Amino acid sequence: MMRKVRGGLVWLVLLAAAGYAAVYGLLPVWARRQAPRAYPQTQGTLWVRGLDATVDIWRDPWGVAHIYAQTTHDLFFAQGYVHAQERFWQMDVRRHFARGALSEMFGPAFVRDDRFFRSLGWERVVQQEWAQLTPEEQDVLRAYAAGVNAYIEGRDPRALGVGYALLGLVHPHYRPEPWTPQDSLLWLKLMAWFMGSNLAQEIERALLLRGLTPEQVAELYPPYPSDLPVIVPEFPIGRPVVPLPPPPDALPTDAAEALTTTALALLDLTRRYGPLFPGGGSNAWVVSGQHTASGAPLLAADPHLVYEIPSVWYQVTLHCRPVGPNCPYQMAGFSFPGLPGIVMGHNGTVAWAYSNLIPDVMDLVIEAVDPHDPKRYRTPTGWAAFTTWQETLTVAGGPDVTFTVRWTRNGPVISDWARTFQDQGWPWARKSFRDRVGIPIPEAYAISLRWTALKPTTALRAVLGFTRAQNWDEFRAAARWFDTPAQNIVYADVHGTIAYQMPGRIPVRRNNDGRLPAQGWTREQEWVGYIPWEHLPYRVNPPEGYIVTANHRATPFDYPYYVAWDWAYGFRAQRIEQALQARLRDHPLTVADMIALQLDATSTKWPILRPYLLALQPSNAHVARAQALLRAWDGRMDADDPAALLFAATWKHVLYLTFDEIPWEEEPRLRIHGGNRWQEVLRRVLPKPDDPWWDRVDTAPRETRDEILALALDQAMLELERAWGPDTSQWAWGRAHTLTLREPSLGRMTALGLDRVFALGPYPMPGDTAAIHAQVWDTAGTYEVLGGPTMRMVLDLSQWDRSVSAQSTGQSGHPGHPHYADLAQLWARSAYYPMLWSDAAIQRVAREHLRLVPRRGAIADPQK
Repeated sequence: MMRKVRGGLVWLVLLAAAGYAAVYGLLPVWARRQAPRAYPQTQGTLWVRGLDATVDIWRDPWGVAHIYAQTTHDLFFAQGYVHAQERFWQMDVRRHFARGALSEMFGPAFVRDDRFFRSLGWERVVQQEWAQLTPEEQDVLRAYAAGVNAYIEGRDPRALGVGYALLGLVHPHYRPEPWTPQDSLLWLKLMAWFMGSNLAQEIERALLLRGLTPEQVAELYPPYPSDLPVIVPEFPIGRPVVPLPPPPDALPTDAAEALTTTALALLDLTRRYGPLFPGGGSNAWVVSGQHTASGAPLLAADPHLVYEIPSVWYQVTLHCRPVGPNCPYQMAGFSFPGLPGIVMGHNGTVAWAYSNLIPDVMDLVIEAVDPHDPKRYRTPTGWAAFTTWQETLTVAGGPDVTFTVRWTRNGPVISDWARTFQDQGWPWARKSFRDRVGIPIPEAYAISLRWTALKPTTALRAVLGFTRAQNWDEFRAAARWFDTPAQNIVYADVHGTIAYQMPGRIPVRRNNDGRLPAQGWTREQEWVGYIPWEHLPYRVNPPEGYIVTANHRATPFDYPYYVAWDWAYGFRAQRIEQALQARLRDHPLTVADMIALQLDATSTKWPILRPYLLALQPSNAHVARAQALLRAWDGRMDADDPAALLFAATWKHVLYLTFDEIPWEEEPRLRIHGGNRWQEVLRRVLPKPDDPWWDRVDTAPRETRDEILALALDQAMLELERAWGPDTSQWAWGRAHTLTLREPSLGRMTALGLDRVFALGPYPMPGDTAAIHAQVWDTAGTYEVLGGPTMRMVLDLSQWDRSVSAQSTGQSGHPGHPHYADLAQLWARSAYYPMLWSDAAIQRVAREHLRLVPRRGAIADPQK
């Protein structure tokens, strides 16, 4: 009998394995065959309801759509139509993300994440924003939404994207809802989340203080150095500088446990959804015509975000024909699918681009709950009642989930969401740790999130205003409305002006400090307002003739307001400025110079470690071989360079050997990401050979700097020999440092083989987290590229058609489409393509022409 049972089990296992193999092998094949059903029509004529007049859409060889319309309504209607043709699956997934409704599409596995994002109340906020928009702004959003809906209306979901065909296998009743103007406003909220702030650093500082002294934590988060660049070095406003306060007193035990548990849940969330990947940032700079071969400004930009396919960007040009009161817009650049207009680019007169300011606009707030009445929490003036409401999640393949959202005067109580981990435990931690950190969260305290994006914002007004501006004064007037997410903006115009503006809603804290979680029952870290517009720094036509932004400190050292502590430390900015100065000594600058600078793969880490590594007395043959390989190296992280791979491994081992006081092996497993902050930390520690950081905590003898550096070289050699063999000529940075582009939902379903449909790569990549060519990797993981410049553009204001651009993925979001992978292949070769503007240049190369003709009958108002 037992033999029969065992035989039956064997057959069940074999049948299950065979079934899995069939699914793994056949599902990707089926998906590829389904994909062409969603390829949009891009030639010929389509009759479309809701248009005022005929619209022409030309597509060039790179898949860029050039849209010509006679009215403002038709221009943005057509943009919505084109976005839906190419990217509706992406748009739909993103809006579900912002709504906290991914479980509606993908099932119960996303309920926990949805609870967090639903608790932010963004849908309530965008309703308030909608009511505050001008009639013109509302009309633009309505027109865009009408265009999206004109495309999706009446279509089988499988004709909108192969993702819907796959979704239909497990969720056959799912139908995408019509697009609304509020969905576009949600996009801006989502970008505020992705661009983030110092949330991860605030969490890590708070957690580190549980095991390290305040002095040690301060050394791991040093102040911005005075010998590195500042974007606006002088900006007097006649206010005294307020010194940073001393570290706060220790929290009550229950408060510390509540903060720890919530912080760990947030760390898990941010590792999967942002805000920023480790070491993230952007480059954007502008050069005056006094330094260019043409005599007109050059503007370059490459915003750094997480890599995915399709890209967050969709390149487009929008032309009113003719330009006049009924249609005042023309623009070329990069848009977000889901949002009308362009985010950065030019309008034929002015050009603009961003890099992330990384302002401190988020605070965790510890709230004391009334022990006698859990419906109240303590404020500086007494007890106040929580604001509460019910939310219900519709879950595919499961029952609806209803839960209560609580808000304080500061924001949503996210510790209520963190409590949802207690039933199944932390996904990354051992049970002993779950017991130790205090699950369930003590009821005596709650943790809320205070954030500028939880209030109505006006960024859309700025985005539309930039596209109409004809000079710096008009552009700056529009920038006043660019409140969230706060960015560095670089500017140039055909009149010869170059400029910089720091806009944004930056909170003013009573104690001028936001580095650590606030205590909600005191006034010390209360927000008492925002930095006045007149006090936000800007520069116009600086004497040096260029402006560089690379996420480094924007404000002078005597600036009286606290903007951020966690700026990028300026090494990338310094490299850009030095490279510009070197080229200017040789010749006036051209577009080719800007391209070469964007592709500069020199690591700014190398000069920091080089003298110490090469001065070591070799302790063994490994160390001697490593030194020999590095001695001839120029610091360029080229994909075919073995020394670049050795240096990356050495950098990783130096950090983990030196800073082993950080609990990266024990819970809570805080990660050493190896970004630019660690450059500054090491730069301060390296000159001190007997600094306590060099001494390892798990060994008896006291180590010194040279012993740790030698050990790091030795361990790096051992690691690479195990992975790539002992012959160093076979090593190459690009063998380990690869880029795989994945669709963020289906592309990560490797168990079903869907990564073979929704992913591209791996591509060997040059660059480094610390290079201008910033291909970011994480020393806490592998050498795989996590993020980087998801697009590049160089704008030539002497002749717009000489401008060039590049994207990390193709314009199409449909797997297998000719424009799905074409630009990714160019990207992997560091190649650019023309960024066309004039009618003549577009007509000369256009491959496809689609004409949209008005069809009688009204289309439903998406607002109703």
